Amino acid sequence: MVPRVEVKWDRDFNCYDFMIKDLEATVADYEECLLRMFASTEAKRGYAPSCAGCSFCCRGRLPLTHIDVLRFQSGGIGAGLGWKDWVEQYAVVEELGECLDITLRLGPEGICLFWDQESGLCKVYPLRPLICRTYICWPVSRRAEQLRSRIVNAGEDELVRLYLSHTGGPSGPEGPFTGKRAYQEILLRELCSRRLLHALALLE
Repeated sequence: MVPRVEVKWDRDFNCYDFMIKDLEATVADYEECLLRMFASTEAKRGYAPSCAGCSFCCRGRLPLTHIDVLRFQSGGIGAGLGWKDWVEQYAVVEELGECLDITLRLGPEGICLFWDQESGLCKVYPLRPLICRTYICWPVSRRAEQLRSRIVNAGEDELVRLYLSHTGGPSGPEGPFTGKRAYQEILLRELCSRRLLHALALLE
């Protein structure tokens, strides 16, 4: 079966690059492709030989999508909580001008609350959010970074919309993630501008 997406090392620019091989490719295809790459022995890492004990990518802003929340709940993290209660328990809501930013809560050391200081590993690794699953510990091409940003931002927009709908505020416009409960349901081409799609899929 021909893969719908491809991630590869660009020898000319010393970075990872990403290609869409099939316009029916989904966010799930993107996620699975990156996970396969990370698991390979050829994967290049910029900060440590392995992820064990390295918390570099577990710091700072970790935006969440509403599907991330559903994945957490399916694994028992905040199961049964509504959108508002889950966000207020496990995330931080920050006003950025007229927008809201919903990110995973950090611990006292400024590291994700799910990072285990003793082992140096993620305590909920199988349930970790898309922002974690798609982080490459090495330079990536501009188009690859743009795609990742568009996916994460669109997913966070839907979480913000759902959160606001349960707090009495205006819920905002619907988007590509609205009504979807799995990454298999979201086409990458629906998240890309025409220019970005042409770059990623090498369209004429």
